[in-house]
Amino acid sequence: MSRRQEVCARSPEHPHPSVEMFLTRFVLWLASVKVTVEAKPEAWDAAQEYLKGGYKPIIYSVAEHRGHTDSPIVCWAIAKDLFPGHWSNLLLVAAKDTWSKPSMQELAQRLFGEIFLFDRRTGSFEGARTQLEALGSRVKINAQNIGASLVIFPRGTRDPDAPMKDLPVVLSRQTKAPLAVVNIHGAEAVLPKVPKEMEPEQILKIFMRRLNPQGQINVVVELADFIQPDDLKNQEMKKRFLNAHNVAS
Repeated sequence: MSRRQEVCARSPEHPHPSVEMFLTRFVLWLASVKVTVEAKPEAWDAAQEYLKGGYKPIIYSVAEHRGHTDSPIVCWAIAKDLFPGHWSNLLLVAAKDTWSKPSMQELAQRLFGEIFLFDRRTGSFEGARTQLEALGSRVKINAQNIGASLVIFPRGTRDPDAPMKDLPVVLSRQTKAPLAVVNIHGAEAVLPKVPKEMEPEQILKIFMRRLNPQGQINVVVELADFIQPDDLKNQEMKKRFLNAHNVAS
């Protein structure tokens, strides 16, 4: 059995929150998306070793972020195929300015449950540190907290030329939770960012694609690396993180 087949053949160990999973599945069906999950053997084996005995928090770094459906695609891939049963523990870290409208926040909560709105435009060191501490507190396990697994897009934007920020590395080292490097291939064709005047045309294309039996879009979600922060020095971990995301260090 190939690593791809092994990942996809796993059955859920725990029930998923039905409403959120149903809505996410419906969104992907409506957008004619077929999600295939793959994993590099070393990353898969390291993840399985870490998760022996049950759920533990993970920091997910996801790239590239090109379209509106990237978040549901990745959360679906993680919770349905990679690590079944982890849906209720995923915490999506989203840009505060992108999800500022109440209607957008309501949609995000319907799909993902709680989300963490990260202010990427904060102009102060203190503001950034406060947000990092808040995120770190959600990951750490204690008597009141099972520990959330964070889903982060390290570019912080859908601009492919934006720099790859090391926020996932910082949080992994801060919380001692391992860093899972996840790459998406093909999602940019689903619902890419377009000028506002083109959005009605884009929605029409989605419905037309749904009516076309050959209109399905194949998206691959790959677990490229699984890094334990205690095993590497800071710069070594950053380099491995960038290499796994296919970014020159």
